Amino acid sequence: MAKASLFRMGHVQLVELNYGVNESFDSEKFKEGISLAPELITELTRYGDGKSALVALTVIISKKNSKKNPIWFKAKNRMSLEWANDFEGDIDQFLTTTGTFHLLSFLRPLVTQLTTMSLLPPLILPLMDISDLKAKEIKVE
Repeated sequence: MAKASLFRMGHVQLVELNYGVNESFDSEKFKEGISLAPELITELTRYGDGKSALVALTVIISKKNSKKNPIWFKAKNRMSLEWANDFEGDIDQFLTTTGTFHLLSFLRPLVTQLTTMSLLPPLILPLMDISDLKAKEIKVE
């Protein structure tokens, strides 16, 4: 019989989305391939009960009117997490890595869908190694 998980993830909520097409982008660059290097910002809020938290992820791809990318994109999503009292290890790092990985999986298809809906070739966020990612801010409430 499988052992029950010590960790539970809540629903993912999209809380911010800013997107647009950079009209000044040279469409000939699509032939060369577009290299996306998104900025990831993870925020972690731990609650006073010692076994729940909120993880938020902001992904930024280029700034408005940048000639570097065909789009500008900034999105933030978040989810709640709960864990058992007997969790062993660095809980902040675990929450940051697990939360970022899970939340990013919701934003990757959003970028692709928005670009295809804008009649652009589909852009796909690259897979990234987030194992050493640190939360920008860790709050305790």
